[in-house]
Amino acid sequence: MTQANDKSVLKVRTSRVNGPTDTSNLGFVRVATAVPKLKVGDTTYNAAETVALIPQAQAVDAKVLVFPELGMTGYTCADLFQNRTLRKAAVAALAVVKEATVNYAGIVFVGAPLEIDRKLFNCAVAISRGKILGIVPKTFLPNYNEFYEKRWFAQSPSLQSTHVEILGEVVPVGVDLLFTCEELGDLTIGVDVCEDAWAPLPPGLLASLNGATLIVNLSASNELVGKAQFRRGLVASLASSQLCGYAYTSAGVHESTTDVVFSGAMVIAECGVILKENARFERDSVLQYAEIDLERIVQDRLCNPTFTDCQTQFAGVRSFREVRFSVGSVKRPEKLVRAIDASPFVPKDKATLGARCLEIFSIQTAALAKRLDTMRGSSGRPPKVTIGVSGGLDSTLALVAAVRTYDMLGIPRHFIHGYTLPGFGTTSRTKGNAHSLMKTLGITPHEVDIRKACLAQMQEEGYKPFGIDLTGLDVDAFSAKLVEAQEAAVAGKTELKDLYFENVQARMRTKILMDNGFVIGTGDVSELAKGWCTYNGDHMSMYNVNCSVPKTLVKFLVEWAANTVFDGDARTTMLDIVATEISPELLPTGKDGKISQKTEDKVGPYELVDFFLYYVVRWGATPEKILYLAQHAKFSQDYTEAELLKWLKDFLVRFFANQFKRSCVPDGPKVGSISLSPRGDWRMPSDADPAIWLTWVDQAIAALPVSAPTNGGSNGAHANQGNPMSASKVSPATLAKLKLSQAQFDTIVARLDARQKAGGKRILRVHGRVDVMDTFMSYGSLPVAGGEEIVPGVNELSRSGDFDVQGDFQDAHPEDHGSFFTEHPGTSPYVSFVELNGVQQQMWTKHGIDDGRTTPDGNQFHKDLDRSQAHFTFKKGQDKRVDSYSGLYDNGRNAPADVKAKFPFLGKSTGFVEWVTELADAVNAEGIEFTADGLALTHCVKFTAVDARSQTYKGKQWEVQVVIDCTRPIVLPGETVQAVLAREKAEMEALGIKVVNKADVLAAAAAQAPVSAGK
Repeated sequence: MTQANDKSVLKVRTSRVNGPTDTSNLGFVRVATAVPKLKVGDTTYNAAETVALIPQAQAVDAKVLVFPELGMTGYTCADLFQNRTLRKAAVAALAVVKEATVNYAGIVFVGAPLEIDRKLFNCAVAISRGKILGIVPKTFLPNYNEFYEKRWFAQSPSLQSTHVEILGEVVPVGVDLLFTCEELGDLTIGVDVCEDAWAPLPPGLLASLNGATLIVNLSASNELVGKAQFRRGLVASLASSQLCGYAYTSAGVHESTTDVVFSGAMVIAECGVILKENARFERDSVLQYAEIDLERIVQDRLCNPTFTDCQTQFAGVRSFREVRFSVGSVKRPEKLVRAIDASPFVPKDKATLGARCLEIFSIQTAALAKRLDTMRGSSGRPPKVTIGVSGGLDSTLALVAAVRTYDMLGIPRHFIHGYTLPGFGTTSRTKGNAHSLMKTLGITPHEVDIRKACLAQMQEEGYKPFGIDLTGLDVDAFSAKLVEAQEAAVAGKTELKDLYFENVQARMRTKILMDNGFVIGTGDVSELAKGWCTYNGDHMSMYNVNCSVPKTLVKFLVEWAANTVFDGDARTTMLDIVATEISPELLPTGKDGKISQKTEDKVGPYELVDFFLYYVVRWGATPEKILYLAQHAKFSQDYTEAELLKWLKDFLVRFFANQFKRSCVPDGPKVGSISLSPRGDWRMPSDADPAIWLTWVDQAIAALPVSAPTNGGSNGAHANQGNPMSASKVSPATLAKLKLSQAQFDTIVARLDARQKAGGKRILRVHGRVDVMDTFMSYGSLPVAGGEEIVPGVNELSRSGDFDVQGDFQDAHPEDHGSFFTEHPGTSPYVSFVELNGVQQQMWTKHGIDDGRTTPDGNQFHKDLDRSQAHFTFKKGQDKRVDSYSGLYDNGRNAPADVKAKFPFLGKSTGFVEWVTELADAVNAEGIEFTADGLALTHCVKFTAVDARSQTYKGKQWEVQVVIDCTRPIVLPGETVQAVLAREKAEMEALGIKVVNKADVLAAAAAQAPVSAGK
């Protein structure tokens, strides 16, 4: 490569180093793909449909928008491409799109046939802010089977010009163009056009090696049986091998079907992971979007020397020209579209989880088998191993792996010697489970009570644990004093602390194990990350099969083994171990003999530990970004920002302070993406200083509202500080998101303050009125008998003063909604069922149509419903592909994983849960109570209540009640009202939903201290 070319490449690379930083948006850029409706050859129509999608992209703050191949004309124009009229019209269509981007803060890629150097090229045209930035012609033209592109188009190597004049501009043209964003220094875009991606050496690969972090592909891929799955895998593979984001969009169903059919397939991927894909064969214009994490891409490349080596060897194959564009202000998304997995080590669907568990066991057993073979050597004697069996998760996993290995090698299990080593904090439950497990698995059991030896050592050294004088005490007397000390600590709301006392026991256990044979280690990578092990105690072994298994996965591995590998008493014992509180059991119990030392009280919930570990080690994320991602993840319980910051700081402090333990760990197999072995993935100085990491966390903690708890609660539970948040503390931005006035917000806070002052809890009471609409009244298009009779009662409840916040859920269907029997010939309303995109769907008459009509099938509220009482309105059923009975989620929420994978639009939230959660956080609530009424009980009211009951806030389920005399059911032929009400009542109560009457609610309201019921 020439020196000039070297400088060109260098410019692309350094622009991201020296350019603006991404601290404001944490590296996220929203990328959209779109498939507009199309008429083959009608460029005016096509331009209009394309332009119509640009405001949608702007509305979701997408900075990159990608349309299909030859979208200005249609891909299937065939010999019409050789007609001058079509070619001129395509340029005119580009002018329309160009003009439409003047106010679009992003870059748009559209496809068009363009005549350059007196040849016709299939081109991707980049447009931004009313200017054409560049034109990239297609390199590889398919000319096989159903494709004949060489009949009409020239390949990019035949291009002679480097610039072309078009629409009054001189713009660069060529496959050597990279489009770099001024404000997002890490966003550089390369282009593939359809077949380019299917080539052995895609042009996008060279773009990636020269700095492109996002490849866009304008495609027209027809559908064949099995092709969709292959294409999806291809996009994921390209994103993986090139360590980039990849946005793929293909021609839609309105292309010609003379010989082939197109589906409008769209896929957005990042580093091998599919972030978003659409349901194919949609007939309307459609746009989808997802966030690409540029920081993650850059980090992955930075830590991958193979990618760097490829750059060194092959980036010079093609020199690139950089074209810069601006997107204006950049901000981080308030709500991420991409899913942030709260358990990155644990697959969500059961099939994948089972396969993962089997693979991990296979790695563990293969690793241990090799080590045992080495021990056996030429003598052939069966190797003996020792393992500490505590009745806890980690030791159970290691024991199961050892048992499976011995079975695989044909060695009798009795050569495995299990030791249960009860100390001063051991409970009868864990000790009993340890013995049961050793017995049912057929290993050689041992019990060594370490208390006498530990007491003797402390007496010999003159040590006084917890201030207790050990002179003349035996084990029983000392144990009794420990119980007294624990009870006193509990009564005084303090805790016992004595590291020496714990270390003596931990090292005694290790000594006994090592004195008796080759020790199988049991500690997991999560404990190692936080140093939750005693140096040269449980920290040490001869071989550790668990060394890179995260704690969140240990539980699932043991549970999977119990249910799939073992049966009988072994299964029962293992499942009880899964349900046992995690503890090292080194501190004394109380009188009840139960665990007093709960690990997650000390080191934080392991779901947070593993989340932080994953993003610190795997992705090198900053504390700011980790917090942001944690706030978007759905953990097993909700955590406040203060709690997340508390445990993040704790993680960072412990992670840095305990590297010395990780610097000398035993051998053991790597099983996943994270390993902390100093011989493997993680090499870190033991005396590194965490100051720059902790500075940001400390500043974030200092910036929290005064009332926000910073000391957390047990197991991450939310501790009410008795200091309600004052209304003045809420930001205007929060009020805007909640769509509440300051007065409304102040009233809600005042109600909770008054309730708390009177000795009650800060429970946010919510009244959800479901579909109190004309369309469901007796005169509506989907009549519910007696529907209008509930309106006075609903209003009376709304005015009762019992609720802090209330509002309405409202059907808002398109006219061609998939639940309407008119969309399914041969079906009848009420009695027919169809499978609608994988979900069983009852057929209905047209109702709740959201187009402004005031006819009985419209979605207007009943005229007498007191809407002055409403704080919120959430629409549902807006997607014609799936119905939404519930005001919280559509009907696909509980669909099986394989169905959701096939129809990824299923399970969408209406936004209510997120809204009410944010409100509860803002008013410092302790919990949420939800009351539902409206129409119809059998469907929308019940589904709303069931979904509400499944929600948790601060680790507690929502309390839910349905006011049954302020609802009415749909009664089908052959049913009676009484029977239907009894059935629905029983079903709801079985789920913990209270079924009450209006009088019950009004009586409860009257009994409360009077508080203003204002909005």
